[in-house]
Amino acid sequence: MNNTHRKHYPAEIFGYHVENKSNVLLFSEVKLKRIGTFDFVLVKHKPISDEIDDFCVVEFQTDSTTGTGKLVRAIEDYIQDKDITKNSYAFGMNTYNTIKLSFIQMLNKGQVFEVWNKKIIWAVQKYVYENMVDRFGLQGMKFNKNDANLFFIYDIDYHSNPDKYQLTVENIRSSTIENLMKAFQGADLPKIDDFIKVLHKKLRLNLGIRI
Repeated sequence: MNNTHRKHYPAEIFGYHVENKSNVLLFSEVKLKRIGTFDFVLVKHKPISDEIDDFCVVEFQTDSTTGTGKLVRAIEDYIQDKDITKNSYAFGMNTYNTIKLSFIQMLNKGQVFEVWNKKIIWAVQKYVYENMVDRFGLQGMKFNKNDANLFFIYDIDYHSNPDKYQLTVENIRSSTIENLMKAFQGADLPKIDDFIKVLHKKLRLNLGIRI
């Protein structure tokens, strides 16, 4: 990871070195009424006290699969040393759905932290982030320490240790809710004529019309 980004790790958002975790606690699955559940909340508190100095949220956004049950069966067969090459498990990635759900979460939760002037860190899989950037035209996103929404873009390192995969932070970006909203509203929308063609095709099949 680029050393210029090390100072932006979650613990250092509180203003001290990442290895010094004194008076910082981690809580998972923290609920906020009308907003949802946060994956993790890092809370910095005063020594031997429940008085809160600061906090930030960390949300993980990973890709999802289609046919997940079949994926699970494939993994179970692999663990049991079955020859998985002889079966067709028919599962795949569901990236578009992942991005739709993730982007709505970013708008919903991100606006709260922008109003609170606190940080929310979105740990996003590199492939998902790049797909989202391309889909919503988010090119040119940079890092601004004043933004509430920080994107920690991670990938899997396959090369450093062949016996163990490791998550690495590839880059850090940030955005305002205004910029995310502009991208969401300005997304490339399909033309009505294309949808009409789909409906015509379905009508012809249903009514048995041949051209």
